Amino acid sequence: MIKEIIDFQDKEFQEKLINGSEKDKITIIGKYSHDNSDKFLGYLLDINILKITLIKDNSESILNLEEEKIYKVTGTIDRYYDQYSKKLKLYVRLKVNKIEELENEEEKNKYLEILTRKEELRKEKEQEHLIKREELKKKNLKRKNRNILEKIEDKLRKKEKINLLYIVSKSFDISNKKRDILNDLYLDEKEKRILKYNFGLDLEKESNIIRIKTRTDEDDAKKRVLDMIQLKLNKENFDGLVFIKGGGSDLDYFEDIVFCEKIVKLNIPFITAIGHTNDNDLLLSQLSDANYNTPTRLGIGFLKIYNNIESENIKEELGSVKTKNVIFMFIIVILLGYSIFSTFFMKREVKEKVKTTKLEEVSKEKNTKLEENKKEEKSNTTKNTLKENLDSLKDKIIATEKKDSNNNQKNISTKKVENKSKKLIYSEDYLYTVLSWKGYRGERAIQEFQRDNGMKVTGKVDENLLKKLGIKIEYK
Repeated sequence: MIKEIIDFQDKEFQEKLINGSEKDKITIIGKYSHDNSDKFLGYLLDINILKITLIKDNSESILNLEEEKIYKVTGTIDRYYDQYSKKLKLYVRLKVNKIEELENEEEKNKYLEILTRKEELRKEKEQEHLIKREELKKKNLKRKNRNILEKIEDKLRKKEKINLLYIVSKSFDISNKKRDILNDLYLDEKEKRILKYNFGLDLEKESNIIRIKTRTDEDDAKKRVLDMIQLKLNKENFDGLVFIKGGGSDLDYFEDIVFCEKIVKLNIPFITAIGHTNDNDLLLSQLSDANYNTPTRLGIGFLKIYNNIESENIKEELGSVKTKNVIFMFIIVILLGYSIFSTFFMKREVKEKVKTTKLEEVSKEKNTKLEENKKEEKSNTTKNTLKENLDSLKDKIIATEKKDSNNNQKNISTKKVENKSKKLIYSEDYLYTVLSWKGYRGERAIQEFQRDNGMKVTGKVDENLLKKLGIKIEYK
């Protein structure tokens, strides 16, 4: 009987974990141990070095057994989030129907022998994997055209279309709700539109989105994904690839040497946004041209690039208005100077004529006065016209400058408020752990908690959120 169980674990157990039904009963054997950092977090170590949490049938209570003893367990697979697991990772859980200690020495020795051999093989594979990892990293350093973010910024400035190919994990249902990791990239409809029209993330058409099933160890599945990517690249000219997946489990794709090497050989820049912050040591993340800690951070990064370009455009427009104002002022000065010069010259000419032709002026006094009156009326008319034009232009300039001043004052006020703000200090891991205790999990846990508690939905950590969760508030 023990041989059949070991053969099952050796050949079929991992396939059952991936594709089997949660109603199927299975029997496995393993040594019971505790996590080094938490004596209450126990697990069964099977011969494939898998850590399996044991829970009572039809309940969430974890079974705590005797350390280092070997047990034979019959139960059904459970794939839900384990709130006791570290960092909210998705571990394997087994709902136990029957459990007994393995007491036969021959059976125990058989298990320990296989476990030791598997451990040695695992260490050899790990060492081989590390060597191949380093070799691939060195090759990757020689790759050209890696400035993907600069290319995106340049295209935004030129108002050109950015064409990215997104490789994304498939959507799934959890707690009767559809869960799509792409929804973590934005908070509201405005941000969704920016990502759609500026970064090509069209969630309706999905013409440039490849959905992949990441929960698989099959080489054929990875080859199919590579073929889909290559087919898209053959048909269309893309600026880069973007790999997006939530963290936790099913990350085999992004650590697979062959898969990662094939992506590098495509010779196209790529971005990664995979999982939690501690998933950044994945091989694909380290090879990427730009890596974001989570899909949410990717959305924030894209929106920040867009907003920076928009700010630059506004400054250029303001500069253009100021240049126009300078030109208007120059024209006014010229017109004013011309008016003063003309008036002065006309008066001087009259005085000179009076001095040189006194006799003639006496005889023609009446005619001269009439002529002077006409000239003076003409000069006054010119002055009045110029003064009206000057006043009109001044009013326009003053109105424009007031508008610019108000806009600049708003920007300065905003910056002052931002500069005065203090930075909250908190532990991200502890924050998500507290949220999970309250039943909120995943990348959008913060938004969902804020919504359910009547708070403003921002998705950001602030003083109100920490108070509501009962976390001590500290500032830097």
